Amino acid sequence: MKPRIYLDNNATTGVDPRVAQAVALELSAIPSNPSSIHYFGQEARKRLLHARETIAQALSIKPHEVIFTSGGTESMNLLIHGTLGNKQKGHVITSNVEHSSVYNTLARYAKQGTDVSFLSAGLWGAVQTDAIAKAIRPNTQAIVLCAVNSETGVKLDMEAIAALCLQNKVPFIVDGVALIGKENFQIPKGISAMGFSGHKFHAPKGVGFAFVCSNLPLEPYLTGGDQEYGKRAGTENLPGIIGLAQAVSLLRIELPTASERMKSLRDHLQSQLCYQLDPVIVNGQGPRVVNTCNLSFPGIQGEDLLMALDLSGIAVSHGSACSSGALEPSRVLTNMGIPTREARSAIRFSLSRYTTKEEIDLCIHSVVNIVRKLRSI
Repeated sequence: MKPRIYLDNNATTGVDPRVAQAVALELSAIPSNPSSIHYFGQEARKRLLHARETIAQALSIKPHEVIFTSGGTESMNLLIHGTLGNKQKGHVITSNVEHSSVYNTLARYAKQGTDVSFLSAGLWGAVQTDAIAKAIRPNTQAIVLCAVNSETGVKLDMEAIAALCLQNKVPFIVDGVALIGKENFQIPKGISAMGFSGHKFHAPKGVGFAFVCSNLPLEPYLTGGDQEYGKRAGTENLPGIIGLAQAVSLLRIELPTASERMKSLRDHLQSQLCYQLDPVIVNGQGPRVVNTCNLSFPGIQGEDLLMALDLSGIAVSHGSACSSGALEPSRVLTNMGIPTREARSAIRFSLSRYTTKEEIDLCIHSVVNIVRKLRSI
């Protein structure tokens, strides 16, 4: 039987066994709702508080600045809607390479009358600080950008843009989904809020969190009860939150060693494919997160390579998991200015801390053989 190799970790990751154990333990506990005032509820509340404190300590933020959600999409919707509300006459700055949870949400605001600047990331793959500075207006209500592009892995200069936002007193909302779990980071002063998703760093699906700075006014997106300091109604997913906190705490143990290993394996994969299959185009010229490379293979269709690799037992992707079923080439790549033909030939390889050298070598062997065969047809 062929070994199955998973290199689509920007879509989702496997749950760490230690996280799964923590979730299972919580699921086997007595029925509990952190909002209940009896013994069972108060014991659940203690576990919820401990999880919140664990995440806050890991990110050097305050516990009340951690708001639990169902994942990255809800986190970013909470932060965008909570900051903008129904203010349709203001101005928002974002880019044309954002994840669909941001891009489509702000596109809807634009249709409703909000002035949204979708700045170009260009072939670099991330908006430059000077472009942000030029775009800021007196009525700019927020700047919304991803820390790491999930398709190309290109990193934003968070520190420089955060300093700019601080100087101009503009809220800076960051999509941190593709960053956490890959590299250690600190939240720079000037970032007002960040969204995260558990299943991108070996926690369960259906749970995430948002960092909301104490001085950011945020209206609740989901209304109902007073859970999560009145910012996110609904009974907390305690088993998922326990797993999420465990996954965050494990990063202290795993990083930066895992980051160095992922970068070494990613660089080996990329260099060998570029050498053996020249021409190969690396999409995104800016500095990239350690686990991701997006490569175009001129002369073939990316879907053909993806399907052939899947038949060979290797899972990769043609773009974001939220849009990979589309027949059109990646919006992110084409908006960067990459020609349609090259965008159609692109494949994203995304590693995790569990990826091995043997898996990467097998992937290289398979990709080389398949691309050579496809190019010969």
